[in-house]
Amino acid sequence: ILIHRQTTANSFTDYGQVLYRQDGLIEKVYTSNIEPLHAELEHFVSCVRGGEQPSVGGEQALKALRLASLIEEMATDGKPWQTLDLSQPTAPVSV
Repeated sequence: ILIHRQTTANSFTDYGQVLYRQDGLIEKVYTSNIEPLHAELEHFVSCVRGGEQPSVGGEQALKALRLASLIEEMATDGKPWQTLDLSQPTAPVSV
């Protein structure tokens, strides 16, 4: 994936000459070829089978799930974004 970023063009005069400058940047974004859900499930299985510690703890995972649920609810209901305390459940989280 390539992201082409371009700033606005600048032109100005310097002793009667018109100078023009335009900056740009091409950013290459790394993406994995592995499907994210597949990688997540592989990690879960290796934790269960091998006794490894999960890379994300239960509390962090619950906060992420609450956030995803609230974002979905806001998008569905058309509610504006608001700062939320994710440590407090606002609604039951279904999986």
